[in-house]
Amino acid sequence: MAPIRLLAFAAAFCTVSLLLPTGFDGLLEAHKAQADEITKKEAKKLLGKPLSAKVDKTGEPLELDDDLLGLVETVWTDPGETPRFEVVAGKKRYGLPLKHTHVDAKIRGTVVQVEVTQSYTNPFDHPIETLYVFPLPENSAVNAMQMVIGDRVIEADIKKRQEARKLYDDAKAAGHTASLLEQERPNVFTQSVANVGAGESLDVVIGYVQDLTYDAGTYEFVFPMVVGPRYIPGDKVSATKKGHGWSLDTTEVGDASRVTPPIVGAGERAGQDISLELEADAELAIHNIRVLTHEVVVETESDGSFKLALAELDSLPNRDFVLRYDVAETAPVATLATYRDDKDGYFTLMVHPPELDLDALVGARELIFVVDVSGSMNGKPLAMCKDAMSQALAQVRPVDTFNVITFAGSEAMLWNEARPANQTNINEALGFVDQLSAGGGTEMKNAIDAALDSSGESRRNRYVFFMTDGLVGNEEALLQRTAAYVADFEKLERKARVFGFGVGSAPNRYLMEGLAEAGKGATVFASNREDPTLAVNRFFGLIDHVIVEDVQLRWEGVEVSEVYPTDLPSFFASKPLVVHGRMASSGEGQVVLTGKAANQPFELRLSVDFPDGPQGDPVHGTLWARAKIKELERDQWSGYDTGVVEAITEVALAHRIVTPYTSFVAVDRSRVVKGTSKTVVQGVDAAEEVDIFGLEAAVETLPPVQLGDSSGVSGEGFGVGSFGTSGRGGGGGGSGAGVSGSGVSGHGVSGSGRTYGSSSSSLGDKSVSKPMLKLGRPQVSGSLDKRVIRKVIGQHKSEVKACYEKQLMVDGTLAGRLEVKFSISEDGVVISVVIVSNTLSAEPGEAVGACVAKAMESWNFPAAQGGGLVVVTYPFNFEVGKE
Repeated sequence: MAPIRLLAFAAAFCTVSLLLPTGFDGLLEAHKAQADEITKKEAKKLLGKPLSAKVDKTGEPLELDDDLLGLVETVWTDPGETPRFEVVAGKKRYGLPLKHTHVDAKIRGTVVQVEVTQSYTNPFDHPIETLYVFPLPENSAVNAMQMVIGDRVIEADIKKRQEARKLYDDAKAAGHTASLLEQERPNVFTQSVANVGAGESLDVVIGYVQDLTYDAGTYEFVFPMVVGPRYIPGDKVSATKKGHGWSLDTTEVGDASRVTPPIVGAGERAGQDISLELEADAELAIHNIRVLTHEVVVETESDGSFKLALAELDSLPNRDFVLRYDVAETAPVATLATYRDDKDGYFTLMVHPPELDLDALVGARELIFVVDVSGSMNGKPLAMCKDAMSQALAQVRPVDTFNVITFAGSEAMLWNEARPANQTNINEALGFVDQLSAGGGTEMKNAIDAALDSSGESRRNRYVFFMTDGLVGNEEALLQRTAAYVADFEKLERKARVFGFGVGSAPNRYLMEGLAEAGKGATVFASNREDPTLAVNRFFGLIDHVIVEDVQLRWEGVEVSEVYPTDLPSFFASKPLVVHGRMASSGEGQVVLTGKAANQPFELRLSVDFPDGPQGDPVHGTLWARAKIKELERDQWSGYDTGVVEAITEVALAHRIVTPYTSFVAVDRSRVVKGTSKTVVQGVDAAEEVDIFGLEAAVETLPPVQLGDSSGVSGEGFGVGSFGTSGRGGGGGGSGAGVSGSGVSGHGVSGSGRTYGSSSSSLGDKSVSKPMLKLGRPQVSGSLDKRVIRKVIGQHKSEVKACYEKQLMVDGTLAGRLEVKFSISEDGVVISVVIVSNTLSAEPGEAVGACVAKAMESWNFPAAQGGGLVVVTYPFNFEVGKE
């Protein structure tokens, strides 16, 4: 469920009779008139779950204790009630430019065509440039873009990336409104819009096509809504960043600053909402339509087609939208769709698996379960993995062997080698999994090494299962590593298969699907709103039913070329084989599929008919081009290749597809926008149930939102705090955002401002010795909510930790507790800081205290609602942890 700020909850909450501890009475003066007792039925309607369960359980007035406060943070709410992040410029506050995203999807057979409209409004009294990092499906072909300003529609041109960037920059300098769409990853894009006039609105319309996912009679359509926070490994290469994200670029992720969009703080929202409409035809009879991730309205037709719309109260873009539906008829053995224009012909062939004796095809296996326990898995994602592991271990067979590996900043193995799947070993594994906790970075390379090392005495085929949200930035290195290990197994005449089990509200589907492709396996996803055990059943349905391997296609009687993928995946019992190719001429013929089933030769013959003359849907030409580009991109896993880049660029320009080397650019030259433009970086919502505060170093280097540039729009955000107190959501985002060392982060003119960053900008710490800072509970005298105080302190956590890390270089064992007492004036300024106690030893400890006190003197808090001085006593606990 979406997080909620207490203010948004107060209107409903305060209609229930409450027993409040001392200190909260003054905060509820404005709501006393509503504090009437209501029935349990009314309370359930207002509160929803889980609070309604507590009402039912007790039947008594609720007491606002710590447990209840924890429940309050997970109550579902109308997203319109959640405080919207605002930009501070001078004495005014403004919303972020992106106001709305509308998704219009049309499913035709096995293909979906989608139009995404991003609506921007400039609330300022001067022009702005806005930058927005957002996701699209990893297998989509982005093939259209328009910019709409009033009644003017500007069609985008596809250009080489550098050329498109120059056209955009030139237009920006000349005062022309322009938009630029760039690809950072197959599933991460950046939209830049320059010279949006004061008070002006415009739309950017993006079009893409993709193949639907099919598994065992079920089609799936996914629309990702938010880019989750990536873990960034490697050493920082420069204080100058290529992008505007919270991370610096590193030796392992050279464009990290372009894939780490700023995230608004917990309990706030970036401001934009989303709507989605979808219609599906009835080529096959459709039934059992289900969306487990969102509330929707569905209208079905008598012919089996349907229309669907996202409910207005579920418009917060903080998780993937996942639609599934079944088809009633038995799928045909093969389907062929074609397109031909005056020059070229293209086809999409889908071959469904044959019916074979599945049980006879399953042999003894070595199963390796790899569980992500990094910080982003804290809470619901890890709990889902634990449930999934329990279900998985219940399905291993006595003839199998298995092991469990975990990874975060480092990896750990349950046993030195896989053991038989007897009940004793299963029970030990269940105990190991049950005690897992999340925290630290996502160093996935070492986990791949441990899981796919082919040394050892075992001669079994190995099946590796990665259970993770995949939120890392070094995808290509991981995919290359996986493919190399699988090739090593083949040299030993053994098989290694890699399967992905993606969990959470916004998993990195590009990485998960890529692991399965590199590892010749398959992927299953479980959203945070569905039962993971059902996904595990689908999982084992795959590994138990690998029925045809070493698959090849041979064409007879027809002339085809450039059929992709060239390295065909294994045939699973529930998943079809999909290929895209070019047809040179019309005519009838056969395609012959060969392979091995139970180590015996297998052959399947299918008739094909390529029609003559212009006909068909041009989408199949686009899908072929995307398939070729994907094939070429695999060649880049092992390093940059100029020839490959040129080949990708040629195909992309010919078929108008956005790639890492081609971009869409649109320029409105009909006018010049007057005034000095300032840059606003669009913040994104935190992915649902991804605990950004469980990502220690992410919070240390990541102010909840980074906005502005050196030309002057302040990066200091405004959000409404608990019970009506005004709270500042962290800012930053100037030209020096996240600089390593003291972490200078610009707040306005010339990028000046207080420090936020630390010496690491990655989500976690890969070192063996890990400096740790644990925040305590504040003791407060005055009318400022404790939760507001804790939030502000959390935003400055990196400064405090930087003081500690500096002295650790003097004394590597330095640890202890520092308690400070500080006073906040009625306008939110820290006016005094006193060290109450300090158990950190000798001079290094005193230096930590002095450093922290000095840093705190520059902190700002929201103005206390009741006015007057606020005095806070707060403990910081420092220790050196191990990973």
